[in-house]
Amino acid sequence: MQICRKKRINPFYKFFIRKIFVVIVVILFISTAFSIAKIQTSETIIAQIETDRSIVWDVTLFCIESYGHIDNSIFGEAPDASDGFDLYDAADPGGPPTPPYLNCYFTTPFPYPSNKLMQEIKHYSLNNTYKVWNFSVFWFPADYVTPTTTTISWVINEVSDSEYTNVSLCTNDGTFLTNMLISSYYSFYNPAMTPQNFKIICQSPEPPAQLDFGDAPEGSIAYPSTSVIGGFPTCYACGPSGWIEHNNSGAWFGPTVDFEYDGNAGLCPAGFPPYDQDDCYLDGDAGLIIPQPFTINNSLNVVPCPGGIGTSLGSVGQTVVWGTHIDINVHNTMPGHDPYLPGYVNVLIDWNQNGVWGDAGEHVLQNFVIPALYIGPLSGLSPPSFTIGLNPGYVWTRFSITESPVPSSWNGSGIFEDGETEDYLLEILMDFPPVACYTWIDADGMGPGTIINFNATCSSDDNGIITYEWDWNNDGVYDATGIIQSYNFGDTNQHTVTLRVTDTIGQMNSVSHTVQAMYVPNLPPVFSSPSPANGSVNRPLSVNWCIQINEPEGDLFSWTIQCSNGQTNSGTGATNGTKTLALSGLAYSTTYKVWVNATDPTGSGLFTRRWYTFTTKASLPPVFGTPIPANGSTNQPLNFIWNIVIIDPEGDLFSWTIQCSNGQTNSGTGATNGTKTLVLSGLACSTTYKVWVNATDPTGSGLFTRRWYTFTTKASLPPVFGTPIPANGSTNQPLSFIWNIVIIDPEGDLFSWTIQCSNGQTNSGTGATNGTKTLVLSGLACSTTYKVWVNATDPTGSGLFTRRWYTFTTKASLPPVFGTPIPANGSTNISRSLIWSIPINDPDGDLFSWTIQCSNGQSSSGTGATNGTKTLSLISLSYLTTYKVWINATDPTGSGLFTRRWYTFTTKASLPPVFGTPIPANGSSEQPLSFIWSIPISDPEGDSFSWTIQCSNGQTNSNTGATNGTKTLSLSGLAPLTSYKVWVNATDPTGSGTTTKAWYTFTTQQQQNQPPNKPNKPSGETSGKLNTPYTYSTSTIDPNGDQVYYLWDWGDGTPSTWLGPYTSGATINTTHTWTVKSSSVKVKAKDIYGAESLWSDPLPITMPKNIIPPLRLLCSRILEWIMERFPSAFPILQHLITH
Repeated sequence: MQICRKKRINPFYKFFIRKIFVVIVVILFISTAFSIAKIQTSETIIAQIETDRSIVWDVTLFCIESYGHIDNSIFGEAPDASDGFDLYDAADPGGPPTPPYLNCYFTTPFPYPSNKLMQEIKHYSLNNTYKVWNFSVFWFPADYVTPTTTTISWVINEVSDSEYTNVSLCTNDGTFLTNMLISSYYSFYNPAMTPQNFKIICQSPEPPAQLDFGDAPEGSIAYPSTSVIGGFPTCYACGPSGWIEHNNSGAWFGPTVDFEYDGNAGLCPAGFPPYDQDDCYLDGDAGLIIPQPFTINNSLNVVPCPGGIGTSLGSVGQTVVWGTHIDINVHNTMPGHDPYLPGYVNVLIDWNQNGVWGDAGEHVLQNFVIPALYIGPLSGLSPPSFTIGLNPGYVWTRFSITESPVPSSWNGSGIFEDGETEDYLLEILMDFPPVACYTWIDADGMGPGTIINFNATCSSDDNGIITYEWDWNNDGVYDATGIIQSYNFGDTNQHTVTLRVTDTIGQMNSVSHTVQAMYVPNLPPVFSSPSPANGSVNRPLSVNWCIQINEPEGDLFSWTIQCSNGQTNSGTGATNGTKTLALSGLAYSTTYKVWVNATDPTGSGLFTRRWYTFTTKASLPPVFGTPIPANGSTNQPLNFIWNIVIIDPEGDLFSWTIQCSNGQTNSGTGATNGTKTLVLSGLACSTTYKVWVNATDPTGSGLFTRRWYTFTTKASLPPVFGTPIPANGSTNQPLSFIWNIVIIDPEGDLFSWTIQCSNGQTNSGTGATNGTKTLVLSGLACSTTYKVWVNATDPTGSGLFTRRWYTFTTKASLPPVFGTPIPANGSTNISRSLIWSIPINDPDGDLFSWTIQCSNGQSSSGTGATNGTKTLSLISLSYLTTYKVWINATDPTGSGLFTRRWYTFTTKASLPPVFGTPIPANGSSEQPLSFIWSIPISDPEGDSFSWTIQCSNGQTNSNTGATNGTKTLSLSGLAPLTSYKVWVNATDPTGSGTTTKAWYTFTTQQQQNQPPNKPNKPSGETSGKLNTPYTYSTSTIDPNGDQVYYLWDWGDGTPSTWLGPYTSGATINTTHTWTVKSSSVKVKAKDIYGAESLWSDPLPITMPKNIIPPLRLLCSRILEWIMERFPSAFPILQHLITH
């Protein structure tokens, strides 16, 4: 019962599960259908457009702003796309009905609604080197005014698929923003309701081969410490400046020169960082010997170039000597062949670190001549020394060798036939004057000797001291040199000894002390000269007053420094050295007294006391610089910013006012030193204005500075015309074109204009701004002179107008012109089927009719045709025949003239089939006794042919209507060590009817006997009755083709004898009667030479036990005897017995 219950419940479960599965499938289907029914995204629409089309590459631009609104667009290329509007392009649907939303799209010149595309696919070609996509982002906030920050991102791998070497995101005017092959996003401030326009510039610049460029930064940080943007002429592809390039033919720096497709080793325009990838010790072509240069890493830190430690060129104001401070290897074998020419080396250094070359003093080596065939360091030619500029830090330096001199005001740009440019970032140190200092000690201590030892190791300089000079008797003559000296004064009197030190750039400093060689029990502390010096004036209001105090015996001492303003400092247990008092809050124009006391309590107990004075500086009123525009200047615009530099000498905060006689004013309080401005607008033409400036220092002296300045505005002038296009009096003009002229109002006033042609066509505008004005002309007559009148009036300025007229003459109408036909006129060996073609162009672009006719009667023609190649398909031409082709082209809408020509060509001759090299090769030996002999047969015209291959052993093969290819003959049963001849015949019955015949020989190998292969596993009955005969089969192959014998092992102790011989590969049969109920049968083979094979795989046998009654056994044996002798006489009976 339990089993039955399970059987009844189980179908119910199956039914329930099926129901649940169906419900789930229905839910998923409805959910998917609902999703599909929603408004499609741009990617869904674009995916439909891309169906069955072939886009080579595309990039998705993802736009997201800071409030989370998103949009995306796609650009790319496809081989069958055009640069115009086609099925690849998808119009942008715009934003949702209500804001806020973000909309990004590509702007195009196509008609609405295709002027904004969410997908723009242009034509792809391997020859593309320059493509531009105009991309816009529009932010529409709910309140119409709130700005946002928008980020455009992309996948770099998608950009890399474009195959362009430079993909740059730029502003609408072409200023570089980021390299889309390196960076994956760009963020920007996005105002409301104003499209932000960009350009995506894709280019693979291909300047002439073998070019060398510079490496200094252009359009990126040149000096990280000041964030100065480099404007050096480096990048060929794009950038704010020009570039330098060399097509090198024998002149360079260093061991060699390498080439690139753009500056900074081809990484321009966005290759910074990394910087200086060409000459910064990366590829072995750098020529700079000294100093070791620097570069800027990815974190915008200045670091030594790889492989170097970075050394300085020198210090500010230092004289640079070639070979000592700077050097570079130069190689001049221009132009690479005799006669060899001199070269010119120029060196630019950006001393003022403003990111450009060309300022005063920056062209440090000008057109220095390098003799022909000179190879070596530049110092070997003794170039003139130069002086380092006034700014410490790092400076970009350009070395150039050229075939011609450059101007003295050169900024580092230019295109040269020969030479090389190398750029380096060099270091300039700030060199401070040295500090002279020395100590002394009596050579015999407190003894009676008169020798004193002097030590100047306490002297210092930031770049090192090169000389130490000693004046023993204060007569101004220096008697000895060296950092450590001894001198015998010969007495114990006091002497003034002066030490003078000199640093590496010649700066000097001296110090003098009174010394005495004598025995004294103890002395009080000694004071040196204070800083500021005693009695000094014009001191600042905050100063560190200091003095050196030395105890002659080196005892510890106590000291006090006190100023008359009450500030003081002191110390006990002090050692020799400088003691200081920090003074602050001092009053202007005041003399202060400073008392100093030092006591040696552990020595003599004596003390030293002195007082010193200094006077602070006076407070001065603010000082005015030169105004811009200068005082009394004329021809000033009607709107500009008037400005002047105001500086308080003490750096006090001040108040200021600038007022113009037109009533406009600006002012400030608590101001710091700098430029102060007044925005002026709405000024009248030809008017002199006065500007008053007042600046007061309320926290200083309370004094003020007042000045007034004047300027005069420019006069109003009528509009000015530029040169028209086409030029006045020009001829050969087309019948439809745009006539244009530049009209400029000198004051920038709005103006009205009219352009009218003598054919009645006209164009005009009012409230126009400066720029090019145009008139579209069409339907002009040939060979006609037209007059164009131009008028421009400035109603808001002087009211004056400018009028001119200009002429042009249209071109004459010409008949169509033929290009060179294909095949060329008079050509021979032409195919029997071809497309004959010729370019036909109407010089005026008129539609024309044309006819092409061949002397075989075939022709082609067209009417209303445009310029291009016209064709005639020719088929079934005869061999070796000369044909004539007539061409006629008529311009019915132009001059009505026609052009006629005829051309000839000759078809090729028919040739017999051609034989290739047979396999095996002719005359080859050691060939097997059975193989396939083959030979390539080709008809030169591709005609069908018949062929025969026959061997001298009588075997043959042939065919008719054959095509080009390999033909074969299967050979077998060949005799060993025998030479055979093979005849080949091929006939081209559809062509020339000629025949090609050839014969070839080969020799077979010597026979080597091999045993037969392992026989196949026996086949036959695997179960049955005992004492019943059953038939079993097998076969094998003898590698030598020999006849074979078979030996059967029945597995019951009754193996057969060797049966045979049989033909190799033939299936043989034998019978066996089983007397055991289980066994297995296997078989082996041997050839007629006695070589035996392996045993075959066994065939298992199972015979059930069969007890046969004696009478039945007797009858069965009788019937078996009859069947063995008459096997085909009783087939039905035999079947009944065996089954």
